[in-house]
Amino acid sequence: MRRQKEIAKEVMNADLQPHHMKMLQAMAVHFHFRYSAPLIPWSRKELDKLTALWYTAYNYGQGLRLRGSAKLLCKLDSNSGGWAVAHPCLILFPELDGFARQLTRLNDRMRALYLLD
Repeated sequence: MRRQKEIAKEVMNADLQPHHMKMLQAMAVHFHFRYSAPLIPWSRKELDKLTALWYTAYNYGQGLRLRGSAKLLCKLDSNSGGWAVAHPCLILFPELDGFARQLTRLNDRMRALYLLD
């Protein structure tokens, strides 16, 4: 969570046009979370805090600098005029599934340990 906050702060401090900011946000914030998601036991509370952090970073990057900027824009898809920010759970579940499939692909000690848990 600490690293996600650092990344979001760096993204918010970048001086880019909104189009480039959206690309940076997707690359920096989401890809880092994808990499670390299966390795960290995320609680629901942490995922909710992460969602709020992502919404703040996206709003800030699109020029909405106020702390209480509309979260609705983050939730709406691009066809409805929003930013279409993915909830961390939508990223976490496929990553966990891929991690589990990768661990159980070979019949070795790691598979046995994983299946015991």
